[in-house]
Amino acid sequence: MAKIVVIGSCNIDITVECDRWAHPGETIFGNRLTVSPGGKGANQAVAAARLGADVMMVGCIGDDVYGQLVLKALKENNVDSRLVWVLPVYGLGLSSDSLSLLFFSIPASTVCTNVWLHNAVHNS
Repeated sequence: MAKIVVIGSCNIDITVECDRWAHPGETIFGNRLTVSPGGKGANQAVAAARLGADVMMVGCIGDDVYGQLVLKALKENNVDSRLVWVLPVYGLGLSSDSLSLLFFSIPASTVCTNVWLHNAVHNS
């Protein structure tokens, strides 16, 4: 079995389904809200694990409900998350498609430094 280490982002996708796109300055109501784990790194780690690889995720999440949702999804998909650091001051990044507006607090994935990654490589 292949051993894969993924270094990347762990985010939350928040999707609101609407009947149509809102015009600038207009407020419309959505039909359904979906909150799901995502992030390019986390998505790749889960996909590889589902294909049978032995996968470890390296990254950072915020100490919030969204971070816990991502961590739970990684574990449920048999991704080793020992090197996913929980940072108490930061929230998790939120992602969306290219047609949506996106607001960020400073996401935890932006503070995952080379020093942390070096320690991950040498201590795993």
